Amino acid sequence: AWVGTKRYLLNSGGTTSPSIVKNTHDITSIKGAKAGDILRIGVWVKASNLVPDSAAKYPGTWSVGLTPIFHSGYLPNDAYDEIGAKDLVFTFPNVTSFGWTKYYVDVPVPSDPKVKAMSVRIHPYARFTGTIYFDELTVDIINKVTDVQSNKLIPASYSLYQNYPNPFNPVTKISFSLPTVSKVTVKIYDILGREVQTLVNENMNAGSFLIDFNGADLASGVYFVRLTADGRDGSRFADTKKMLLIK
Repeated sequence: AWVGTKRYLLNSGGTTSPSIVKNTHDITSIKGAKAGDILRIGVWVKASNLVPDSAAKYPGTWSVGLTPIFHSGYLPNDAYDEIGAKDLVFTFPNVTSFGWTKYYVDVPVPSDPKVKAMSVRIHPYARFTGTIYFDELTVDIINKVTDVQSNKLIPASYSLYQNYPNPFNPVTKISFSLPTVSKVTVKIYDILGREVQTLVNENMNAGSFLIDFNGADLASGVYFVRLTADGRDGSRFADTKKMLLIK
């Protein structure tokens, strides 16, 4: 089961009825959000009857979390498409209960031009047992992210997201998610498959990350960013995204 919010406008752009913006289809703090902005989604959590051994054994399924979802529409008859949705699960302390604690995650607004609105789901996963209370879900634009992760949230799966902006000149942002501690490499290649630059080559904790790539020394053209990750749990992942540098 899950509890979902309404779809809320990210950026009305001055074309939406003032009554809609003022009332049920807008969160004031994010009505000016645009592609590439970072949104901080936070919620207060209280828990009892937890099972720490199960949480340790099944971290991706004995868990509770949230799913940010972006949409092309927001009115009742608009299609309920899901753009850039990803599951994120909370990492609880090794206890059977805890009091009100703030959990949050930072996510970028996708560059997909169809994105107009967002919603958030809060839900338990397959193996979870216990009692959970949620309160005061908030979404805010934050101006600076040094490391897009929280020690209390982990992604449910590996992901490499499309860079933004794309096309770019000369700087673009690359984001990715790791569900477990992993040996990670992030490399840039040119159209001929030659390695141009290594952005990451290290062991990293579970989390969501945002890094910058500066192509000031490169010629205009097509490039590729490739993420490879070998998880401590034996999982393996690789993915590649196409980027276009135009000067």
